[in-house]
Amino acid sequence: MARKDAREVAMKFLYQKELAGEADLDSLLRMEPHYSIHEKDREYILNLVNLFERYAQEIDGHIKSFSKGWEFNRIAKVDLAILRLALCEILYRPDIPVSVSINEAVELAKKFSGDKSGKFVNGVLGGFIRSNQIATDEQTASEEKITTEEQIASEEKVEAEEKPQ
Repeated sequence: MARKDAREVAMKFLYQKELAGEADLDSLLRMEPHYSIHEKDREYILNLVNLFERYAQEIDGHIKSFSKGWEFNRIAKVDLAILRLALCEILYRPDIPVSVSINEAVELAKKFSGDKSGKFVNGVLGGFIRSNQIATDEQTASEEKITTEEQIASEEKVEAEEKPQ
């Protein structure tokens, strides 16, 4: 199973849990026979679900703060599940690039929610990233390039100073 599919299953799991108050991964997978799930996919899905359950208040607090002009209880349940999933990845899975989490969340919103949901999800996550000064992958790469260039310049300066004249 591709990570994209595992993310989709995790989103559906969170959605089902929001609607029914409980969810069962095995039942969800039986309803979705086209998914071929491996143990590492199951671990990834359950990790995200467990992270959300552990940090639900914090995650929902971020969603409330950055969904400007929206009452929390009026946010579409699908969008809520997508935002929760993305924030779990952004906050607690440093192995997943921030830009991937955001892009995948926007794609899930376009696929499973209303026409404007992709923009809404992108806006909430973008606001969160900017407000918390979380570096996106592009910023990190740029900063690493600058740091590397500074190191090279510094090393060249030291070498030049050490050369006998």
